[in-house]
Amino acid sequence: MKTMLKNKMEWRKIKYLHSSPLGLMVKKLVDHLGYYFFNRNKDKEKFIIRLNEIRSIAIVNLGHIGDILLMLPMLDALRENYNGKIILLVNPYVFELAKKIKMVDEVYCVPHPRFSRTNNGSWFETFKVFRSLKTDIVFVADVYFFSIPFAYISRKKYFIGYNPVGFGFLFDLVLDYPYNMHITEKYYRFLDLLDIKRPKLKILTEYLYDVTNPLNDKDYIVIAVGTGAQAKDWDDENFIELINLILYHEKIIKNKKIVLLGKMEEERYRRYKIYHNDQKVIDLINRTTITEAIGIIKDSALFVGLDSGLTHASAMLGIKTIALYSGTTGIGVWDPLNFSNNVDLIRVDNLFCNNNGHGCGKRYCKTRICMNLITPLMVYNKICKYLKGNG
Repeated sequence: MKTMLKNKMEWRKIKYLHSSPLGLMVKKLVDHLGYYFFNRNKDKEKFIIRLNEIRSIAIVNLGHIGDILLMLPMLDALRENYNGKIILLVNPYVFELAKKIKMVDEVYCVPHPRFSRTNNGSWFETFKVFRSLKTDIVFVADVYFFSIPFAYISRKKYFIGYNPVGFGFLFDLVLDYPYNMHITEKYYRFLDLLDIKRPKLKILTEYLYDVTNPLNDKDYIVIAVGTGAQAKDWDDENFIELINLILYHEKIIKNKKIVLLGKMEEERYRRYKIYHNDQKVIDLINRTTITEAIGIIKDSALFVGLDSGLTHASAMLGIKTIALYSGTTGIGVWDPLNFSNNVDLIRVDNLFCNNNGHGCGKRYCKTRICMNLITPLMVYNKICKYLKGNG
């Protein structure tokens, strides 16, 4: 009786991730009812999975580029220790990238309206995709409130994931969530469950098939504009001032060109059309696939970007990377992976609004003070340092 009551009250111990007051109320209400009437959680000490008896593992990650890239080391370790089928379920935006992953046998495209960056998402089609999935293990590697119940309707033996966004009562096993550690630690918890050793990091191209550079040029500076959330973005005026600083001081860039990458709305993109007649700038904004962009970055001399998927790609390629980070996430949690000290992260941390270094969690911010304190001159000085050979 005591054990049953303890399980019903388990939701009170959950430390929920950043959420609006309304969202937090909904999550707590759902968990209150779910843990009381429908808790499936098993005892962690007695929950044993014998990998040699598992025929297939499905991993759900409906996040965007960075989420998928930072999961690659975990997939690599899983592949080296597991001979069964590995299935990956992703959103349409990263489907092309996911199909290039060497360690995965099959990729499902999930048109979930909450995670599609187009207007083509469909709740019904999402239901059909998950319902068609039949596997031994479903591991929900992302942490999204709206992906867990859909993943639950798949046909599986074991359902595994994390609880800090709600719906934890649906899982057979809830993995520990490393709140203040790097996001790769979240993925490694699944390896720990399967008794698989943590992997050694590899260069990004070792994880992917056929990453080629569509450009004839090499040894250029890549500047990637835009990111997935307004609170993490940098004003276009800052990017343009930075580009002009580089172009003005030709001794620094010598024979190098600037390649512009990224995705943005057409109205915003018009500001960058001033460079269309500049022989030193190759404008590829809105003109590349994810893997084409990765191919371009791998032959660059230097990369500058925001808290975005392409910045993670650059870091994992071993390219000298200058990353401009906001205070929306916790310090060290979503930082790019650092190969041989190739990442220089610019971030203003000592602010009243960054929750003591844990991040404010905002996707939209009126002031964006943490990003506005990063100036084009600060970034330009970093570029000069690297190109002079002192990086």
